[in-house]
Amino acid sequence: MSSHFVERHSGGFYFSSESPDIIEECGEDCGNGDNIIFTYDEEDIKEPFKSLSEYFSRNLVFTRDKLIEKLNACHMDQIGVYAAIVEVECNAIYDIDTNKDILKSLLNEKKITKEMHDELVKVLNEKLEKQLEFMRNMDKISLCVMVNRKKEKKKEK
Repeated sequence: MSSHFVERHSGGFYFSSESPDIIEECGEDCGNGDNIIFTYDEEDIKEPFKSLSEYFSRNLVFTRDKLIEKLNACHMDQIGVYAAIVEVECNAIYDIDTNKDILKSLLNEKKITKEMHDELVKVLNEKLEKQLEFMRNMDKISLCVMVNRKKEKKKEK
């Protein structure tokens, strides 16, 4: 049987085994439906953990190209590469902290167990540390050169 992890249109998250049509149905009072984040098979005990871990760490980047996309989204042209790197790092920390707050809320509402909460927090901390290590170990000079080359290619077109 399928279950869903759902973001409530009015804020917050919950698990539901109702049909997607019912979950996403627009309410008469506000005109918005809830949003299914992911669906999983209830019989697979490890699936919710895996999907929650992936969902809560989705904004972390571990490749140079994805990092450049994030840097561009931070208006690197205006603030500079180094300031954009700091902003990406701060955004990663903020995202993980926000997701830990969501996990704490799910725990307080008894929608996840203490064991699942603790393990997910551990995984998020590990992924954040890997993200920050990736950023620290990035050769900033070659990154700047690469960014400038991409700018020049865009200008040529």
